[in-house]
Amino acid sequence: MKHATLAAEPRAILGKGVAKLRRAGKLPANIYGHNVQSTAITLDAHDFALLYRHLLPTTVIDLRLDGQTRPVLLSRATVDPRSGLVNHVEFKQVNIHERVHASVSVIGVGKAPAVTQEGGVLLQALDAIEVSALPDELPPSIEVDLSALVDVHAAIYVRDLKLDSSRVQVLTPADEVVFRVTASHAPREEVAEAEVEQPAEAVETAETSKE
Repeated sequence: MKHATLAAEPRAILGKGVAKLRRAGKLPANIYGHNVQSTAITLDAHDFALLYRHLLPTTVIDLRLDGQTRPVLLSRATVDPRSGLVNHVEFKQVNIHERVHASVSVIGVGKAPAVTQEGGVLLQALDAIEVSALPDELPPSIEVDLSALVDVHAAIYVRDLKLDSSRVQVLTPADEVVFRVTASHAPREEVAEAEVEQPAEAVETAETSKE
């Protein structure tokens, strides 16, 4: 799998002083990992923003620092609630020859007959699952064929996901539901009629409880 690349510089400025770095177009970050000394670094904010648009939790990044290349995964990106911009990043350094744990997104593809033909409602219970694999063998995402959902109340479980078990170990329990189809709710007209037919005492009680 092709790695992303990113340049970094050592960072001596810590604490409140990093505000000056941000104003200068720099992004403060840290590297940590098993048997890795925590290292404070800076990135070019523009370069990271371009990469971040396409970055997945399973994307291995070759981080160039002090003439060396460190393979890392994005662990956390903190976003400023006011500007909506990333203001701090944490990377986890990995050994490409050792397994790592990662969260992989689950994406439904196609259409569920139970929805298109039976009028059911598709629910996604899990947006991602936890796996263990070598960094270069982490799947970017897991696609799930929804055409298997032919009946209302049908479900797709973690055990049904198509993965190469010789390379990827699934850590999420096998009996957890990923997708499920449920019966649709009653039409709004029926709900409205049921509300009109409520006894006056029931309506008063409901309004009193709201207060």
